[in-house]
Amino acid sequence: MAILKFPAIHQLIFRYEIYMTASRSIRKLFRVALNLFYRPYVLRRIRRPEKIVFRGCEIQTHPSVFHPALFFSTGILITSLEKIPLRGKSFLDMGTGTGVVGIAAARQGAKVTSCDVNRTAVELAQRNASRNSVQIELRCSDLFSNLNGELFDVIAFNIPFFPRQPRSDFEEAFNAGESFSVVKRFARESLQHLNNEGVVVIVFSEDSGYEMITGFFLDEGFHILKSAIRSKMFEKFYVVTFARKR
Repeated sequence: MAILKFPAIHQLIFRYEIYMTASRSIRKLFRVALNLFYRPYVLRRIRRPEKIVFRGCEIQTHPSVFHPALFFSTGILITSLEKIPLRGKSFLDMGTGTGVVGIAAARQGAKVTSCDVNRTAVELAQRNASRNSVQIELRCSDLFSNLNGELFDVIAFNIPFFPRQPRSDFEEAFNAGESFSVVKRFARESLQHLNNEGVVVIVFSEDSGYEMITGFFLDEGFHILKSAIRSKMFEKFYVVTFARKR
């Protein structure tokens, strides 16, 4: 049997890294090309409120609120949460938007609190919860500012992906401030609102940077319990579950 020597291993690693870099570049090129057609379609859909059925939930949308059907991260997060036993658990849907993540958790039997910095989103989520006959506690809150020290078994957040300042309520869902300041603050404050055996589940795009985003949580005293990759339309998304270090 031939023995693979270290120089050969290093060559394989180097070639793999080149392949992965090229793969990311190719995916990005495809996404740029796709967005030439998809972006105008999204902008047209967002401009007008509409009633949709998303993941079995009847949802009303609003132009200033993140649209769950037009961006992939919401569906990916819901699919991941369906694998967690939520019955009887206290669940926080951070940045609720239309409320669909909280509604899905409530249907699994969780006791749900949903919050958003966008007051229009909070009011919309309340109507959508009623439309789907589930009980959800709604709060208008800048992250944990209006949660009064409450503790949760599961905290879920479809984090904003880009390190830019938001210029509108709608952009709050996408832009996390300079150097991802919102995500950093969420990582720091979520530990104070998590039960001892609780978990934090986030979803984010590969464009955000896996090492950077997960590093915010590791620096605050979390460890990674589970990390998964989901691919949609030439884009990779990470779903990462954190628990507090022992």
